[in-house]
Amino acid sequence: MKKLNFDYPFTGFSSLNFLNCFTSLYMYLEKYAESYDHNCKEFCCYCGMCDVPWAGVQTRLFFLFDTISGRSAAQNKWENKPTDIFNEIYETDETVDFIFGFTGYGYEKYTENIGGKIRASIDDGIPALVRLKDSGNDTFRIITGYDGDNFIQVRPAGGHKTPDEEPTLEKIVAFYQVTGKSERKYTLLDGLKRIKRVFEYNRDTKLWDEYINAFQYKHGHTESAEDIQRRFNTARDPMVWNCHNFGMAMGVIGNYERVPKQLENRIWDEWKNPAFLPAFNEIGTMCDLSHTRQWQIHALAKVCVKSPTERHDGHTEWGLFECAADALRFIKEYDDVIYKSVCKMIEVLEK
Repeated sequence: MKKLNFDYPFTGFSSLNFLNCFTSLYMYLEKYAESYDHNCKEFCCYCGMCDVPWAGVQTRLFFLFDTISGRSAAQNKWENKPTDIFNEIYETDETVDFIFGFTGYGYEKYTENIGGKIRASIDDGIPALVRLKDSGNDTFRIITGYDGDNFIQVRPAGGHKTPDEEPTLEKIVAFYQVTGKSERKYTLLDGLKRIKRVFEYNRDTKLWDEYINAFQYKHGHTESAEDIQRRFNTARDPMVWNCHNFGMAMGVIGNYERVPKQLENRIWDEWKNPAFLPAFNEIGTMCDLSHTRQWQIHALAKVCVKSPTERHDGHTEWGLFECAADALRFIKEYDDVIYKSVCKMIEVLEK
């Protein structure tokens, strides 16, 4: 039997997907316990896991990787349908390659004869990052030990649920073996261009217009109370809430007396460029406003019908639909400001 000592948690803001698992693995590889103060008092990320060592740092790093990969700029289409660009980014080998390359680590992907390679990696002191099949959103695991033919995974600490069972070899479809430090393959500029491309996709496909148009009220419509509830629930879907991840990674909020301290406490050194401050301030403000508008939609979803089987009168219903449409119009405007701020950051790096 062999088991590595792995004390880093997972963020509660995500399922056990690639970015969440990679973030914790990255902290292990970088020996954060030896080199980084995990005191979060100067920069709270609202992870709600103050009693879990390293939870705040892991969450801030996760927000960074989630954002720089372009994932937190992506939104689902209406009716919770993934967009083409979301499918290009989420859990794909291209994004795996980008994050490994952005952080300066080499890797090899194996899909055959995986068992022996996982055990060898653990013997070498490197946890195994694996992808599972048929796991819903919880598609990745970190394996830190083995006992004969049985693997031992990290038990997630913090806000995320614990997996029901250990991953068996039959469930593992890929092993991403860390091969060591390497030259960074991708830069901050590459990441910002990924984000820019996602915002342009959202704009060009009129993604937010789909949401807004869904709340154009038609007097005399015959939808049931259940249908109306479903409409509002779709608008409050968690995919729409990515502004929190994005804002925590790239924004600063508050008066400029606090801004330098927030800049100083950035989790990633490249984020500490003072030339980014105007863009960070715009992004922080817009993400904060977007977050508020999304809470408005959340509240509207709670009152959009009288009961599960009874609608409001027509005028009340009309007003609720208009409130939702207005909130979505504002979110669309905020995204445009954020997009322009990202473009300004790109201009800074290309000078």
